[in-house]
Amino acid sequence: MGALFVVGDAGKVMNKSRPLSYNPFEKSHVHVGDPIVNVMLKEFSRLDGAFVISDAGKIVSAYRYLEPSAEGVDIPKGLGARHMAGGAITRDTNAIAIVLSESDGLVRAFKGGELILEVDPEAY
Repeated sequence: MGALFVVGDAGKVMNKSRPLSYNPFEKSHVHVGDPIVNVMLKEFSRLDGAFVISDAGKIVSAYRYLEPSAEGVDIPKGLGARHMAGGAITRDTNAIAIVLSESDGLVRAFKGGELILEVDPEAY
């Protein structure tokens, strides 16, 4: 299962995206540290779209279709649309994107449109 989390600069990220479906977090006050979050994120990540998380850790939205231009964003060969969207949104905002790759299981982080971290969870 893959997922995309965009952390920080939530207002600008929301302006550069659109909903794919109903936002289950629209009227909630759920934060990433809350005990229920693990179950919720696992269930909601089965569907398309990014999670948007505020600087304070509040989950602002799920199911977001990110719409920044990907022009000029250079991601490693073999990575797909989820990674491109993560890189592009971080180039256009002050957010960080964390991508859980469905194809190879790696976790990658993007900042300023660049890949800044790659982690293999199996190594830990």
